[in-house]
Amino acid sequence: MKKYFFLFLFIVVHGTAQVKRSYPVYINYSDYTVKASVLNTANNIYPHESLTYFWYSANKIYDTQGSYDGKVLNGPYSSFFLSGNLKEQGYFKKGLKNGKWITWYENGKIKDIKIWNRGTQVSTQKTYNDSSELILKQLYYNGRLVSQTIYENGKAVKTTKFKNGKEVMKTDNDDTIKKPIKNPSKIPKTDNNREKKNVWKGKMQTYWGKIKNTFKKKSNSDKSEKT
Repeated sequence: MKKYFFLFLFIVVHGTAQVKRSYPVYINYSDYTVKASVLNTANNIYPHESLTYFWYSANKIYDTQGSYDGKVLNGPYSSFFLSGNLKEQGYFKKGLKNGKWITWYENGKIKDIKIWNRGTQVSTQKTYNDSSELILKQLYYNGRLVSQTIYENGKAVKTTKFKNGKEVMKTDNDDTIKKPIKNPSKIPKTDNNREKKNVWKGKMQTYWGKIKNTFKKKSNSDKSEKT
């Protein structure tokens, strides 16, 4: 009896594993082709409304926020230009992008690198031009953009900070701009600065003039008392 029980258990477990296993699909579009893996069943997937799910149906791949209506992508994904060069490559986990994703220009140069954690962008994202020069770097935390830096000729020229998706600070990365002035005496002599300096100088002269007059009156008073 035990023997038949374990045989039955093996068949059930093995059959279940076979049903849940992903299988490859190949799709041809007008300007690129796709090789992907789809999941046979998705009984344990409960879609979250904020996430985008990728799914397969009628020999097409769809992406829908908050739901799906087909077999979700699960496993390695690659797309190719008609020339055969890689267009995009990454990995899906139960319909969600997961891990490192890379896209390429048709000339084979990397276009951008993004990191996903079950459908949510995280870590540092990098974007390049078709000459492999870095032009944009973005930092994500739990799907929210925290900061981004724009590059020109390999140098950072502008950094923007974000909070709750809104811009909170923008700075130029040029070392000659917005440096704190250590010595106030070296403030550039603009018309505005000259005017402020003259006002301050006039107030100081008035202040010291009053002090001198006070001492002068006191001195004259002392002299008159002596005489």
